[in-house]
Amino acid sequence: LRVEGLEPLAAMSGLRDWVLERNAPSKERPVFVGHNAVFDWAHINYYFKHCGIENPFGYKGIDTKSLAMGALGISWNDTSKENLEKLLDLPAQDPAQIHRADYDAMYQALILQRLLDLPRS
Repeated sequence: LRVEGLEPLAAMSGLRDWVLERNAPSKERPVFVGHNAVFDWAHINYYFKHCGIENPFGYKGIDTKSLAMGALGISWNDTSKENLEKLLDLPAQDPAQIHRADYDAMYQALILQRLLDLPRS
């Protein structure tokens, strides 16, 4: 963050603009997706409030850990990214990039995509 980070107001304004620009064609309200969305959403929502910016996601969210529990019939403790990597035949995570917001978002999108692509019974 010291090298590449932005001040909170610039970061949150940029995030809100990015979300709304990509969502504009659908005219639907964006939905926050996260692997343990409760944790991630709380931080994002805090910073939107701290900066006086409306959270474009509101309180709507999809938690991929919970989705994995239902879709795969597994317990919460079995929903780690490492376990889902095996269960969903995902590419191995790059240890050098884990916990970078951009990389984690991309990997979480892969998890969501694989979960949504599972055959339904």
